[in-house]
Amino acid sequence: MKTDEQLKKDVAAELAWDPAINTTHIGVAGVRGVTNVRSQRPVSPPDHH
Repeated sequence: MKTDEQLKKDVAAELAWDPAINTTHIGVAGVRGVTNVRSQRPVSPPDHH
């Protein structure tokens, strides 16, 4: 069985491998065999025309 740290590294490596994914704002965490992926994208001010 893989450790939480290895699962985290594996998921992060898969995300980084895909050039279509910008990993700048993506976090990966692993706790007790469960891997969580979180994304935060910069918020732009609303466009008022």
